[in-house]
Amino acid sequence: MANKIHHSIFLSRTFAFSICLIIVLIIFSQNSFSQTATEKRDENQRERTINGDRFKVVNNYVNIGIGIVQKFTSPSKFSFPVAAAYNFRVKKIYLQTGFMRSEMPVIWGTYTDNFINDLHLGICNRRENKKLNISYIAGPSLAFGLRNNVRFSHLGFYAEAHIIRKLFYDVGIGFCPFFSYNVKYPIGGIRLEFFFSSSYQGKINQ
Repeated sequence: MANKIHHSIFLSRTFAFSICLIIVLIIFSQNSFSQTATEKRDENQRERTINGDRFKVVNNYVNIGIGIVQKFTSPSKFSFPVAAAYNFRVKKIYLQTGFMRSEMPVIWGTYTDNFINDLHLGICNRRENKKLNISYIAGPSLAFGLRNNVRFSHLGFYAEAHIIRKLFYDVGIGFCPFFSYNVKYPIGGIRLEFFFSSSYQGKINQ
């Protein structure tokens, strides 16, 4: 009974924190992307030209990563996570929907009775230029998997940051520190991240 009460208090505090952080990020993102009246009218059509190619200034992107992660509860362990997410814009705000798994036995050829899957939806504060894409994402998540070979499913909180160096305007590589916080299987780590955006529009004469 005491454990159930503790879990309930933990979840309510986690979601209260998530909501407060999302509100702060919304306000901050609105300020970060403040524009003049002229820019607002045609921002979805704005383009920049690089070496004869046209790229949309307002664009969505996909990130795919692989890295290393540590479980924070006993028994503590390291594993090799994989993740993928789609980052998209709704009006003035970027959102992310993503999936992360703490390890992939099919890829590594091993079996484990401890792993976590994380489905999350977060708000994204993004800054982009010709050479960098930097963003911060946070929001609620659904964490599920196995702990000591026992299935679990809990609501929680997920956050990550992308620090991407562009190889081309719409393709890049970088790092992504992240953590998934829930009552059963909290983890944190870093991934090597690949970035692909939808910004390419063709050649100048097209």
